[in-house]
Amino acid sequence: TTIGERLRRVRHLLAGEEMFLANYGDTLTDAPLDQLVETFEASDAIAALLSVRPSYSFHMVETDDGCRVRALRDVVASDLRVNGGGYLFRSSILDRLVPGQDLIDEPFTALAAEGTLAAYRHDGFWVSLDTLKDLEFLQRLEAGGAAPWAAWRRS
Repeated sequence: TTIGERLRRVRHLLAGEEMFLANYGDTLTDAPLDQLVETFEASDAIAALLSVRPSYSFHMVETDDGCRVRALRDVVASDLRVNGGGYLFRSSILDRLVPGQDLIDEPFTALAAEGTLAAYRHDGFWVSLDTLKDLEFLQRLEAGGAAPWAAWRRS
């Protein structure tokens, strides 16, 4: 199912909640959730997402009007930001979800047009576990005791 539909299906579990958080299950981050929640509570946003620099190893290709390459730029060194898959919501987001609808393409587009979608920049640790290479990297961090996402170990 789409992410919007998954949220619709857990609506009954969120009854009485003014706000809730959700995330993609394949991302790890050291984003300061307490600060994000505090900032979101003080805003008039209906939804917010974590905005991160991609950790992928690829190059963006810049071309002229034809097929000549003008430049190759490492995506990590660019100012490109992606949806980091961490979300803060007011419960009113659930009223905007239509059965089977995706979260990003439909409701988020409307919220952005209304000015009620926020993006919180996070330049700390963020990794999406999409490949075997990602898994091996995260396992090395964990084995070495250097897992930035393990905030509970620091307290």
